[in-house]
Amino acid sequence: MRILEFNVSAQRLSKKSVNSFLRIVRGSKQYLQAKFNFSDDWSGMAKVAEFCPKTSSETFSVLIKDDICMVPDEVTDDNVWYIRLVGKKGETYICTNELKIKQEG
Repeated sequence: MRILEFNVSAQRLSKKSVNSFLRIVRGSKQYLQAKFNFSDDWSGMAKVAEFCPKTSSETFSVLIKDDICMVPDEVTDDNVWYIRLVGKKGETYICTNELKIKQEG
């Protein structure tokens, strides 16, 4: 299992370490995980990661449990995919910027 770590500060999603995102090879299935380090703004929120492959406008939503989720197989075949997060608690709704993830192969 390969873990891709992200920082989430308020509405800003970023890579924790650029080096950990090097040499991701496209086509992997049930292998990539996304792990998130959330700021206090996200405390108590239901959190969802939204993934979108480069070649499609379709979005794949994955519930984040214990600050981690699997990267859906539907996005791993492209050389690029995108991720953003959304959170909800009561009437409060928060979303992040969209982040581009490149893959080799």
